[in-house]
Amino acid sequence: MYSPAQESGWRPVTGVNRPDVPDVEDMLVLRVDALKRLVVTTILLGVVWYGYLGIVVEVTDVGVWSSPVCLVVTGVLTARTLQHRSFLTAVLLYIGGLIVATLLAAWFLGLPQLLMLLAIPAGAMLLLVGPAAGFGLAAVFILSVMAIGGRFITPEVRQLTPIFIGVVTLLFWLATDPLRVTIRWAWMGYERANAQMAQAREQRADLMHLTKELEVANRRLKSMALELERARQAANAARRLKAEFAANISHELRTPLNLIIGFSEMMVMAPQTYGVPLPSPYRGDVQAIYRNARHLSNLIDDVLDLSQIEAGRMGLIREPVHVQQIIAEAVDTVAALFHTKGLWLRLELPDNLPMVEADRTRIRQVLINLLNNAARYTAQGGVTISAAADNLDVTIHVADTGIGIAPEDLPHVFEEFRQFDGALHYHHGSGLGLAISKRFVELHGGHMWVTSQRGTGSTFSFSLPIQADLGVGHTVPDWETWVRLPVTNSGKPTIVILDRQGAGGKLVERYLDEYRVVTALDEYEIRLLAEGEAIAAVILIAPGGEDGWSELRSVRERLPNIPVLVCTLRGGPQVTAPPGVAAYLTKPVSQEQFQAALDRVGEQARRVLIVDDNREVVRLLSRMVQRASRPYEVVRAYSGAQALQILRREAIDVVVLDLLMPETDGYEVLAQLQADPALCHIPVIVVSAKGLEAESIMAGLVGITCKEGFPIGEMMRYLKANLDALRGPPLTHTGPQPGGAPVGSRAL
Repeated sequence: MYSPAQESGWRPVTGVNRPDVPDVEDMLVLRVDALKRLVVTTILLGVVWYGYLGIVVEVTDVGVWSSPVCLVVTGVLTARTLQHRSFLTAVLLYIGGLIVATLLAAWFLGLPQLLMLLAIPAGAMLLLVGPAAGFGLAAVFILSVMAIGGRFITPEVRQLTPIFIGVVTLLFWLATDPLRVTIRWAWMGYERANAQMAQAREQRADLMHLTKELEVANRRLKSMALELERARQAANAARRLKAEFAANISHELRTPLNLIIGFSEMMVMAPQTYGVPLPSPYRGDVQAIYRNARHLSNLIDDVLDLSQIEAGRMGLIREPVHVQQIIAEAVDTVAALFHTKGLWLRLELPDNLPMVEADRTRIRQVLINLLNNAARYTAQGGVTISAAADNLDVTIHVADTGIGIAPEDLPHVFEEFRQFDGALHYHHGSGLGLAISKRFVELHGGHMWVTSQRGTGSTFSFSLPIQADLGVGHTVPDWETWVRLPVTNSGKPTIVILDRQGAGGKLVERYLDEYRVVTALDEYEIRLLAEGEAIAAVILIAPGGEDGWSELRSVRERLPNIPVLVCTLRGGPQVTAPPGVAAYLTKPVSQEQFQAALDRVGEQARRVLIVDDNREVVRLLSRMVQRASRPYEVVRAYSGAQALQILRREAIDVVVLDLLMPETDGYEVLAQLQADPALCHIPVIVVSAKGLEAESIMAGLVGITCKEGFPIGEMMRYLKANLDALRGPPLTHTGPQPGGAPVGSRAL
């Protein structure tokens, strides 16, 4: 909007407006404009006067020229002062210049009558500053003239000059007062218009602010959508990388584990294959090697299962176990470590500890973690393992005489990757052992906690429920249930896994820990089992497509009185093996698995070709073949190319093949076998560290069927259970609980 301030370029500091009086600063803008006009007029007057004296009158006296020169200099200096935004200084400079010019003219021209022109500076002061300043300056002039004596001012001039100055100043005031009133009225109208304009601007600004907020919200929604998409892609990439990592680590670990487990099993179970008996002092050590290697193999299998299966919790293989036996196995594992460090390890276990429903491998790993952790932080003394039982739980305590834990560190002990400085800080581990142990215990329905004092040691304790916590389900009236789930002596219902390939039983057993899971290869085994105990249901692991439906119809006809649940698995142990493969064995391979694969090939097989780039693996598999129930002739090859040469040159009945080999790998060997009509009939047993679990295990179909059908109440119960499962588990907070839940200790 237009304003005088914008036009003049003047930017005074904002003052306080009154509704009936023009803003002082706005009036200042008008006064600045008036001063500019007076300055221009003064400069022109000085130039004209100077020209008149020099050209027309031709005055040569320098003193006479001083008055017009003073006017010009005054105008220039005033203009320069206005550029620096100093209005009052400019007014004083201008008024002073007029006074000096008037006095110079009266003195050098010898005309005292020119003192009457002092009325001009007084009028200018009234116009630029205000009536009070103008009348005050006029009074000063009048008193000064009346006070001047001598020959320069005559009596007539002394009398007329004050009158003239007073009258002219009064006329200035009378002439400018109506103008002031008019300006006040005009400015009040301008202020009202300006206020309305400001209100309109505020409303427009509010609308623009709302529009911007809507735009920001829209951009945020788009950004959130992009972030969700990135998160989904990142989750998919993480899932893929996790599967790749599991596959790579399985290959690196399974091959040496296969050799350790295989040779130690041979030494213990079949020492006659070596031609000489195993010395008695070695037997205990070899058994310890075999037991711990199997333990490590089980842990690797769990890592692979977790990387492939998207489950709400880790699967447990629950079974009735003796706590004393698990503790003894853990102590045997770490005994050498304690002996090396010179620490004692004591057991204070009562004889009447009850059995618990637990996963032996997980609880043993918990104890090993706690014992290793105690050994790391104990320099002198040792560790005491004690246990006690009540009606509900068995509680195990692991007390050490180590450095202890500071009170401020106790709440953070069970956090992942948490480590604490201490006297034995160089013994710190990865920071995961205690966190994992606590979760293992919690999966069993138990709790873990710690008590410690700095310098005196720590005591880790955990409890295990005597009876597995199976949860409380929804019950229905007796008349609505057509079949009850019978239970065995162990207190668990029995279900049978019917898996022709024998690969899905372990997977189901790991996650259905509240049931007793039995694996069967055909319906005949299920009938034999049903004669001795009641079977709650049969879970059929079926192939996809029409073959799966055909197998389901066949099982339902042969087992008419047992509910059959069917699921088709894609990925993991049910992924289709490469063409031409009769059996697929994943390292480490036991003697029983290898013998079962040879039996599946047929009795006519006599010559076995073993192909692996690792000579130790070839030697181990050769010993397994020699230990088989039937005699075989073993032919060895240490590369894919050598195997193909032998196959084309000699008669081979079965091939034992590794897939991952340099140059010509197992896949190339299989492809050439299938492409050669003379060799395509040879069965192949794959023994490889690369399992068939490279893909995530997914169920293509899950269903339940019974030849006699289901009552409506039972069907609705099944539908509700499936719908609840589709909703997924509730979100839970896995971080530390406020208020102090059980605290933890040092991390491994």
